[in-house]
Amino acid sequence: MKYQRLSPSSAYSQSTRITPGETQTNTRSEIKTEAQTKAKATSKTHADPTKPPVVPRAGVISVVRRQNLFLLVRRLNAPDAGLWGFPGGKVEPGERLFSAAERELKEETDLTSTATHIADIIETIRHAADGTLLFHYVITAICCIETGDEQTPVAASDDAMEARWFSLAEIGQLGTQASSGLYNLAIRVAEQDRTNTLIR
Repeated sequence: MKYQRLSPSSAYSQSTRITPGETQTNTRSEIKTEAQTKAKATSKTHADPTKPPVVPRAGVISVVRRQNLFLLVRRLNAPDAGLWGFPGGKVEPGERLFSAAERELKEETDLTSTATHIADIIETIRHAADGTLLFHYVITAICCIETGDEQTPVAASDDAMEARWFSLAEIGQLGTQASSGLYNLAIRVAEQDRTNTLIR
């Protein structure tokens, strides 16, 4: 799963802003071409009329640490089948983000936890070779702390085929066996934890 961080400016990258007093110089042909391009892009999104259109979906990933170790799972199903990443999945209708993070962690690793704060917001979009939109997820990375005994072993289940603890260095050595962006997210969480510790 490709993780792409969202920035305030990225949401406006496809729009054209006109300041007061500025003249719009687009010719009629340019406007028509732009409209045709947008229509073509839309048709790619809805290439198969027998299937519902792809819409952005909310997802969560649960980031848990034991001392300096991160809990990762190896995905059983697509996307990213066979790759290591943080436990997580879709947010169910009516479910709060923190509740979803706690539920997904329990389902995939059997650990009970309390979600504490949002670490990052990630966007992942994937297209087929012909440009058709396959999926679009807006994923919230949520830090959780264990509520049980820290000696409790993890047990992979649901969408996880394996679950175990990794140091930051070990995550960096996973290479193509890791979901894209995993290492960078782990670094950000480690830096946040270190900053919070210094503040206390």
